[in-house]
Amino acid sequence: MDFFNFLSHISKPTRYIGNEFNAIQKNWDEVQFRIALAYPDLYEIGMSNLALKILYGILNNRSDVLAERVFCPWPDAEQKMRESGTPLFSLESKKPLKQFDLFGFTLPYELCFTNILNMLNLADIPFFSSHRDESYPLIIGGGPGAFNPEPLADFFDLFVLGDGEEVILELADLGIQAKKEKWSKSFLLKQMAKLSGIYVPSHFRITYHPDGTIQKIIPLQGQTIIEKRLVQDLNQAFYPTSPVISNAETVHDRFALEIARGCSHGCRFCQAGSLYRPVRERKLETLHSMARESIKHTGYEELSLVSLNSSDYSQLEKLLGLLRKDCQTHMMALSLPSLRPGTLTSTIISYIKGIRKTGFTIAPEAGTQRLRNVINKGITEEDIFSTAQKIFEQGWDLIKLYFMIGLPTEQPEDLEGIVSISRKILKLGKNLTKRRTNINLTISPFVPKPHTAFQWRPQEPLEILQEKTSILRQQLNHRAFKVKCRNPEVSCLEAALARGDRRLSQVLKKAWELGSRFDQWTEQFSFSLWEKAFAENNLDITFYANRSIGEKEILPWEHLSTGISPHFFSSEAAKAVQEIATPDCRSTNCQGCGVCNNEQMKTPPLPNLINLEEEPVPEEKPSQHVKIIDEAKKQLGQKTCQIRAKFHKKGPAVYMSHLDLMRVFRRAIRRAGLPISFSQGFHPLPRISLGLPLPVGIDGLGEYGDFIFRESLNPEEFLSKINEQLPKGIKILQCKHIPLESRSLFVLINCVVYKIKILPSDWENELRHIEHNKQLAIFLGQDEIWVQKKKKKPPNRRQVGTDITKRINIRPFIRDISLLKENNHEQDHGFRMSLAIADGSVHPARVLESLYAGLIDISKIPLKITRQEQYVLLSNRQWDPFDIT
Repeated sequence: MDFFNFLSHISKPTRYIGNEFNAIQKNWDEVQFRIALAYPDLYEIGMSNLALKILYGILNNRSDVLAERVFCPWPDAEQKMRESGTPLFSLESKKPLKQFDLFGFTLPYELCFTNILNMLNLADIPFFSSHRDESYPLIIGGGPGAFNPEPLADFFDLFVLGDGEEVILELADLGIQAKKEKWSKSFLLKQMAKLSGIYVPSHFRITYHPDGTIQKIIPLQGQTIIEKRLVQDLNQAFYPTSPVISNAETVHDRFALEIARGCSHGCRFCQAGSLYRPVRERKLETLHSMARESIKHTGYEELSLVSLNSSDYSQLEKLLGLLRKDCQTHMMALSLPSLRPGTLTSTIISYIKGIRKTGFTIAPEAGTQRLRNVINKGITEEDIFSTAQKIFEQGWDLIKLYFMIGLPTEQPEDLEGIVSISRKILKLGKNLTKRRTNINLTISPFVPKPHTAFQWRPQEPLEILQEKTSILRQQLNHRAFKVKCRNPEVSCLEAALARGDRRLSQVLKKAWELGSRFDQWTEQFSFSLWEKAFAENNLDITFYANRSIGEKEILPWEHLSTGISPHFFSSEAAKAVQEIATPDCRSTNCQGCGVCNNEQMKTPPLPNLINLEEEPVPEEKPSQHVKIIDEAKKQLGQKTCQIRAKFHKKGPAVYMSHLDLMRVFRRAIRRAGLPISFSQGFHPLPRISLGLPLPVGIDGLGEYGDFIFRESLNPEEFLSKINEQLPKGIKILQCKHIPLESRSLFVLINCVVYKIKILPSDWENELRHIEHNKQLAIFLGQDEIWVQKKKKKPPNRRQVGTDITKRINIRPFIRDISLLKENNHEQDHGFRMSLAIADGSVHPARVLESLYAGLIDISKIPLKITRQEQYVLLSNRQWDPFDIT
């Protein structure tokens, strides 16, 4: 398959091109072990995954190992790959995944399981581990899904439980040794199983009772319990401060600084709280150093302090104080995506508000205090409202709320409590802001998860969850509320897979065969398909999702340990029924969960335990902090000089959209340390203005951009520094100073010239029979040429998802078309096309389609289109944008 022809026929080709800044491409023949790191979802989702970034950096730091990335292709790309027989490939080298030594999947959530099968099939790798010999890569998995991987157990060779920073290198060492000494696959797996945190499913056999419950989990190699792997000291662990910078927008398009790992609050529904215990923090100086390095190497506009609960970091205000000046200097926003109600202070909010206002989410989870005690949420209604009040007082008029429905022991008054809390927060916002306030609610059905106190609890039946969803929508039917309810059918499938056993491997395979892909995407999900897959394997989805599991029953994940004792989970389940809360061990005594050895692990105290009287007085009060930020914005917004640059955009870069290109330049400017000027207001942006958008897939040999700086800057210095920071295919060719009051490129440029080459294809004979000069003469002789053009936005919401077109006359845009000349001879395989820009534009391919309408379908013919030049047509004279301002 021609790779670039493939890209021209799919949506969002930037998902597949690679070519990002900081990406590492090693010589394939100079390494001893090759690892493909896979994320079973779209590129823009997977590129936000922190674990993938950490493993990519660790592995590529070794000279004898390479790691490359691969993501699940969207259905349009999958179709093209299957049509052409192209196997799934890595982003860096474009090598087929079958050629790697190890194929490692992150398992972020259950609804991506069929994507894993799809990726294996596209890579021409057999599904079942028992069907793969030494000629295939080892298939391994890690992440949250590895703590009950039983539905996937037959497909995978091994799983990593817990932190992967250390064990991934140990696996690579064994892999290298196995290749040198020609070990069998079974012997290699035996050696890997000796490593802490490694689970080899084929080393265990599962038997079942007639009723479908598990009879025995039989160890075949001596191991009975697999303990998770734990990084004791995060300060000594690798962290990626130069991650790959995507050319496309990702879901979390910012630098994620992991300040801590683990949570000790003990919410009884929360699996992450169990998987990542105990709490481990990074030191202030470590975090400050990492943040500075990341600013230098990424160019991101936002620095996000991440952990399961960022506000639990014991020295959060100190950390924010340290980071403030760095963020201020580079006009970066600070965000804390996970904040616990009752922990926000005015100082913290003022830091977040400083450069650019980021969002706030409050997660009460339940509508009444009784139910919050049941789930051990550990917050009160006063915490919820006081947090909302502080947010509104600092100028926000939008708050996001997160609730769950179907929680154990939930009553009608708990639903009423969700409505009551939402309405009270809305009223509070209106009173404090004196303007329209909006509340965005996300409501999700409870999903019982392994390794939690509620792992034995059933999920409520679909019809009950659907009724509750309907009630909440009706009660919150007001323009100030935006209510997003998760589909209960999706949650039902998630519950079934989360508590599933090995028999579900056949269900997964059947669902994939029936067409299941991207089940977490609304437009792709089909519950009836899954019902059919369960039925054809004589299994019932309600057996896994809606059944109470007896406490003496053997759980599918019973041989896999998070370090928390089974007795602790049972005790917490009993306390839930009694509505008794368990205090956080960081604020009281050890609660005996068993996960940490207190002699080795010193869990840091919660922030409210610090003796504030002994702490140094903050540098300034929140109000003073805001004044400092405002003054900094003014200084960074000064306009001293403007540089106009000419650049090319070709090769893999042609598949970047105009917005992608803007993002690339903004981040390149930041990395280069150039004194760009910023706009003012709530969302300051670098003052960069690019010329006419270049259609995706078209080379640009003479593109233009204007850059305004707050300090004097030599054009040669600008050219040199920024070219070092641009990805392959984008290069500044020349630049010059222009007056600050110069007209924008959008206003100036009114004519563009394209060169179009028709590439070899099966249509060559048909093209040769066309009298091109005659056809051109007829075409250009018309006064009107009408075509159908898609509208960018639908006029109303009801038409979302449908093609909306309008008829336009493209004749005014066409200045001239001529056949290409080579060696003074006209050729019938290309054109030179001059198009006008005035209140719109037309794509050159659409012009060709109209030219040959009724003769040949030009959309099926491969074209090489290049925008050769742009100019200003003024008084019948052509001006270069460099020569007129």
